[in-house]
Amino acid sequence: MCVPDTSYLSSPDFLLLSSRILLALDVPILSYGTYCILFKTPNTMRPVKWLILNLHFWSSILEIILSLFGVPFVFLPHAAGYGLGLIEAPKVWIYLGLCLLVAVDASIALIYENRYYMLYARDSQWAQVRKPCLAAVFTINLLICQPPFLLIPDQPTARKIVLEKLPSLPQYSFKGREMFVLSTSWEIPLISLTAGFFVLTPPIVTFLSLTFYHLAKSSSAVSHHTQKLQRQLIKALTLQSSFLIAILGVPFLAVIATMILEYHYQGLNNLIYVALALHGTGSTIVMILVHQPYRDFTISAICGRFKSPLGEQPELVSPSLRLTT
Repeated sequence: MCVPDTSYLSSPDFLLLSSRILLALDVPILSYGTYCILFKTPNTMRPVKWLILNLHFWSSILEIILSLFGVPFVFLPHAAGYGLGLIEAPKVWIYLGLCLLVAVDASIALIYENRYYMLYARDSQWAQVRKPCLAAVFTINLLICQPPFLLIPDQPTARKIVLEKLPSLPQYSFKGREMFVLSTSWEIPLISLTAGFFVLTPPIVTFLSLTFYHLAKSSSAVSHHTQKLQRQLIKALTLQSSFLIAILGVPFLAVIATMILEYHYQGLNNLIYVALALHGTGSTIVMILVHQPYRDFTISAICGRFKSPLGEQPELVSPSLRLTT
């Protein structure tokens, strides 16, 4: 006998509550991260300022899509489910989510490629081919996302197939919304996901390895202080991107595992969504902690606020007036 899973963890209510809590955290934390990048980035980090902002921007957009517009209630291992977000357009949000995921990975690759190029490869052969090579890698990755959306099945028939494969699903009602089925088999989405992973991972690993390799070598072209600053920056960027890769990679591996094993547990599917939706806020917190200028500014702002004397009165005369009197 097939018994439906009616636990709160497996319910759409858990997913909606989680998305609202995450959204309440997203807005102030992501906004604060943007402020730190724009106004608290020192001159020593100016070469990577806009690259960090680019990564933060795409990561933030992906987080908002997941927490506000998408909110995917997915029935893995099947590529089917409901969109519980603000606007009912599951096909659009899935496609945008995949494209934004590519943009996040591409932003990480660009950071390491830029550091390698600016520090060690300006006069190398890589300088002549870097732009077309990077454009080709990112274009190929976007094209890899297309096949599942070109083969979307007839929805009434596809819903019937999914419900036959998952007969224990509780009866859901989402204000007239219907289940969206991207594919009736897991092979095509799985191939697209793994192919995209293997296209973007090698550039990230290659440029990171090359940069650390050259940093480890002694160089007389720059001073010891400059080398120290470069190492600190690369280490901070590596910690930030490693957290982002991990918090995106672990759910990605979980999705692949459920598809290959054809295992369905809705509580796990909901937790995969929560982990994905945490990536932007978590990455911003890690960014503030690992980059010393942002960390020092945050600590000074917090300490300055809590150290204010209780009896201190606001200054009634502005400094400019005081100097002229």
